[in-house]
Amino acid sequence: MKVLTTAMELLLIQDDIIRREKIYDTDYTIHMFEQTWESTALGFPGIGGSAMTEATTYVLIPKKEADCAHVYFGSQFAYKVNGLTQAFMDDLNNHSMAMVMEASSRYGSLESEETSDEDSAD
Repeated sequence: MKVLTTAMELLLIQDDIIRREKIYDTDYTIHMFEQTWESTALGFPGIGGSAMTEATTYVLIPKKEADCAHVYFGSQFAYKVNGLTQAFMDDLNNHSMAMVMEASSRYGSLESEETSDEDSAD
């Protein structure tokens, strides 16, 4: 069942990247790992149940443009990091990506749903 869930999440992620980036032919290096969160909100802002929750984190790094990464918690877009810092690479290697609210201060330049919403409001 986990394999089917992973396959479905990767298809949703692929569709999301095509929609966001308007590109169709990019190959990615995919890093997948289980990450434990303090609530059912995973690494997203908002109110979630207080139960410890495990979810698959996906980090996709384009092979053509290896200085950025798309981060997803489950099949949900979390953020895109522009310029992979040592802190980002350390967290990736340790399988412990930052929550959305902490990512910009930890990794530097990034795009998230919040910044996308602000850009489209202008």
